[in-house]
Amino acid sequence: MNYKSGIVQRGRPAVLPYLYGSLLLGLFAILWSATFAKHLVAAEDGATYYVLGKALYQGEGYVSINTPVAIPANNPPPGYPLLVALTMALWSSDFVAIKVVNGVFLMLAILLLFFLFTRLSHHAHLAFVALGYVVAALPWYIRGRSLGGDSYLGPLLSINPYRPELGTAGWSDLVLRLYENAQRYCRFAQILTEK
Repeated sequence: MNYKSGIVQRGRPAVLPYLYGSLLLGLFAILWSATFAKHLVAAEDGATYYVLGKALYQGEGYVSINTPVAIPANNPPPGYPLLVALTMALWSSDFVAIKVVNGVFLMLAILLLFFLFTRLSHHAHLAFVALGYVVAALPWYIRGRSLGGDSYLGPLLSINPYRPELGTAGWSDLVLRLYENAQRYCRFAQILTEK
């Protein structure tokens, strides 16, 4: 099997996917360390998971221990709080340690997705560009979330930014929007070239 994308060459694995994987790791490490916050933001889901994980670690069960009376939790699934409890038991109960473990899992997920996309599409270049874009966009998304929301992503994903009551766009809405905008841009480019 010989793919033009460089996955397999003459019966041996190509270097390109591993080079791209290493570049993604480096990009992730630089951007993750630049956006790393050592504090807990009480308004985010991370605070809820931390509280539930700490309760599991202390043997109090799956309850919210940040209230005067421990309230049994029923909203988030226990998987991530269990990982938080395991981190506390094996390493440290410090919030920074939990965020480091979370970062390692995120990095591993990005690498796994890269190699999976490469394998499925037989195109390492496409997988690298797609995941590289996602990794590069993460700091801006994280910054927006830390400031109380993202003023760009919300309107972009809404059906109509001027009528928020219409809700969020689904995949079919986004594909249709992409198609309609591509037609508009092509018509505009055609008008410009005719003059």
